[in-house]
Amino acid sequence: VVPNVVDGIFFKPSNEEFKNRFGIANYILTTGNICKRKNQLNLAKACIKEKIPLVIIGEILDGELKYANELDSLIKNESQVIWLKGLEANSLLLKSAYDCCALFALPSIDEIQPISALEAVASGKPLLLSDRKFAYQEYYNNSFKSDPYSVESIRKGIIQILSNREKYINESKNIENCGSQKVAEEYKIIYNSI
Repeated sequence: VVPNVVDGIFFKPSNEEFKNRFGIANYILTTGNICKRKNQLNLAKACIKEKIPLVIIGEILDGELKYANELDSLIKNESQVIWLKGLEANSLLLKSAYDCCALFALPSIDEIQPISALEAVASGKPLLLSDRKFAYQEYYNNSFKSDPYSVESIRKGIIQILSNREKYINESKNIENCGSQKVAEEYKIIYNSI
């Protein structure tokens, strides 16, 4: 299986541009389109319940306005939750958002191989994912796997990761296989074998 490509910027050294611009660090980060499938609402509920800062980065997916409005209503009076409705993909600021977070969370109901979680792995961050098939890929080794339908399971996962962050970081060097050069070489091998 040829993995998804992770832009080279995510393999670069850490930077604090996000912290400097928004005045926040050590938060839970989630990125991607805002939609029911990605389950940002339950993540926000878990963070609010535990009073843990949350940064949501993503634009509303077409057809998901009702879900996005629900999320917006939940967080509108929560000062510890920031929703940035889009940052440029593969930008220095997006990379910095990963660098400044305490952990990356994607309690999705369904995924194939989420690039956002690969970006978090390349940035050396612990992961909270859903207990779904996608979370058992080698790139997501050591991730905490929560029940995406349970706010309490997500909350417990966050607490567990924050109490021992190193345990939930993927130590596999295989994330380098997601770099554009390696992925291109894999595709070349496949096309040459046809």
